[in-house]
Amino acid sequence: MEPFGVLEGRTYDDGSSVQDSVLVHFRRGVRMVLHRFGTEEKFILLGKGNQLYSLGLVPDAETPQEILLNDEAWKVEAGSSEDIGAVQILGTKEEALVVNHMLELFSVKYAESQLGRRLLPEHKVIQLACSDIHFLALTTHGAVFAYGQNNYGQLGLGNADQVEEPTQLDLKMTVAQVSTPAFATFVACGQAHSVVICQNESVLCFGMNNTHQCGMNSNGQSLVTPTPLNAQKQIIKACCGSAHSLFLSSDGTLLGAGNGAKGQLGPNYRSSHLLSTIQLPDTFTGKIIDIFAHSQLNVSVLMNDHGRYYVSGEAGELIGSKQVIDDFFLLVLVKQHAVTVGSRLICMQPETQRYQARYNVPACCDVQVVGGAVVGEEQPKILHFGWDTIRARAPFLTNSIKSKGGSAARADHQVRIENYSWNAVDAYGKYLHQDNLDAEPEVLLELLQLASEYKDETGLQSLCASVLRRKVTNDNLCTCFKKCMKFKFFGLAADVLKQGLNLTNACEALNIAGDAVRKAVDDSEKTMVEHIRDTVMAFAILHAKVVVEDAKFADLQPEIAKQLLQKLASMNLLKT
Repeated sequence: MEPFGVLEGRTYDDGSSVQDSVLVHFRRGVRMVLHRFGTEEKFILLGKGNQLYSLGLVPDAETPQEILLNDEAWKVEAGSSEDIGAVQILGTKEEALVVNHMLELFSVKYAESQLGRRLLPEHKVIQLACSDIHFLALTTHGAVFAYGQNNYGQLGLGNADQVEEPTQLDLKMTVAQVSTPAFATFVACGQAHSVVICQNESVLCFGMNNTHQCGMNSNGQSLVTPTPLNAQKQIIKACCGSAHSLFLSSDGTLLGAGNGAKGQLGPNYRSSHLLSTIQLPDTFTGKIIDIFAHSQLNVSVLMNDHGRYYVSGEAGELIGSKQVIDDFFLLVLVKQHAVTVGSRLICMQPETQRYQARYNVPACCDVQVVGGAVVGEEQPKILHFGWDTIRARAPFLTNSIKSKGGSAARADHQVRIENYSWNAVDAYGKYLHQDNLDAEPEVLLELLQLASEYKDETGLQSLCASVLRRKVTNDNLCTCFKKCMKFKFFGLAADVLKQGLNLTNACEALNIAGDAVRKAVDDSEKTMVEHIRDTVMAFAILHAKVVVEDAKFADLQPEIAKQLLQKLASMNLLKT
């Protein structure tokens, strides 16, 4: 059998390459993770034909880095090249875990030579978190299942007993002295402790806590049940190292807890610490958008909004040193897509690190959403949203579905989003599932109204406004301006005027502003609208000769034309 390739950055015969056995770049541009079984030289990866392959070292002392591809591929039911990107491979030292594009979870034992059994056959799995000895699986219904060693209570099952099958955690949050089931949205595993983030960014921690890695004081005792963490901030992301934890809040604050002896919590926390705010060095630029750690390492990684990595902890080899990095250091590598310490992959770029929720795929989505009619078609189309995504990102829509008797168990549940076009509903679905917002200005304005009606808390309104400002042109100014006034987005209306008002659309903009003044419902609204109208009027006066001589001047509403001429006369700008 010919060698499939070599490790340590050498090249495979299909043109792909790996870095220390953990990251592979295929010629078609898809990056996938190789899973390495503990310290054993056996790996699995998703490769040719969208199938899973096993890799093993050639038993030849002279060429110890050569690896062979197993002749028999294990099917993972990936139907197209797009589906490869939806496959997640993680695992413990004895078992690989594979989530395919249909959110089905499969197990591959180290000693096995084929794709093993399916775990949790009644559930869809959207995220995995693993250490070398245990794992957590998050389902689309917000449930968390735990499996593996449990000697410190890291499975959160209320005891320290090992379990042989994935077992569901009893997640509860206490609100107003009432304990209710919690809907989980994110999971993370340390070496022997775990973190679960639930709705409303509440946090539960459990497992080993001898260095306060769970963020609280338990007098050195392990926490065998999920225990609320009093973070006093909304936590949107967590990651766990060997004996420390990092938490990222919605306002961009970085918090840390646990053992900082190796610099993994920065220079100010070099022993065991309860949950504390971590001060970043002056050299850190931009905003933190993601945080990473590895369950077996004393390393912390931050990524800013420019995609740059900052590393702290026991990762000196990344900068050619054997020492620890005691403060977050900018890691500068050309075309850097991952951070790897030894044979451990700390992180990849986020678009390949986690499964991205599928959108409008009936097999993966639980809720049918009926939007407005498509232009040129009589009947509205049906879109498919994921119930897990709705529950995590759209509380208003969640409550609307529940009020109609909907639940995650009803895969055929249907909900109608009234008063919005199909394009707007489609754009809303893409935003919820993929954080993708690329729509025409008219659609963005509908989304602004929808975000207001639905009391959106994800930042959709500000994002719509930002994108809209960039997309306003002289040609679409009046359409955008009219809808801004209709939806009473007066501040945005003033902004779009600055972007696109010119001599060709000034008369039409004056008419729109005049209509808004007449339709104002109270004095406060009338004052704001009159201010906007006066802004357009001032522009028309500044360019009076061109405006008055323009053929569109004849289309001005009589009242608006009269006001303009009176102002010009008062300024002695009219010739008789």
